[in-house]
Amino acid sequence: QINFLRENNEVGVLSNAYEIINDRGKVLRTVRLPLYHNEIEQAMTKHCSCCFPSSIMRTEAIHTVGGFNENLVSAEDFDLFLRLLPVTTFRNISSILFQYRKSPPSISVKEKLSMRRNTHTLSHNYLLARLSSEKDNSMVAGMCFRLGVNEYYHGSMRSAREYFFKSLRYGYNKKAVGRYLLPTMLGDTIFRVFRYFRNREYFLV
Repeated sequence: QINFLRENNEVGVLSNAYEIINDRGKVLRTVRLPLYHNEIEQAMTKHCSCCFPSSIMRTEAIHTVGGFNENLVSAEDFDLFLRLLPVTTFRNISSILFQYRKSPPSISVKEKLSMRRNTHTLSHNYLLARLSSEKDNSMVAGMCFRLGVNEYYHGSMRSAREYFFKSLRYGYNKKAVGRYLLPTMLGDTIFRVFRYFRNREYFLV
């Protein structure tokens, strides 16, 4: 990582692929992250697309955004990434340099839910700020679509539909929107069950 930063002065945040292991050290799965800045930025508002525990960041970049927001009780790392995205270049390298141990949960369900809500709110606010600064219709359409996807996975189906319809009004790809739009008609109750099983590790105690 250090050698990579020495050779790529424009990169301010560097992360890597990692493995998830169990409490006996068995590899459960390998997590491959997007490699380049635009891909990382696009993915960040759906899920954290950098491995924070093994990230290296340039001091000047952290100083530029004022460091961690100490008022947050969770998702401080995700918030820092979102504030760093506009001011420096992100990269991930394909080497596996970290193992994340999945041990019996020690964080309460309440704290985990708080973390997920904070992550959703932070990514939503980031996208809204991007939307307010866009003037080109195609960029507005793209931001509305991303807001819809963010709501689809983490928020309200009604809000997701509103953003998807807005993206269509600004000319976003109908096929891409259609993939998400029809399921939003099922409502929030079914999706709460879907999210429970999709993200059940957040609820296990």
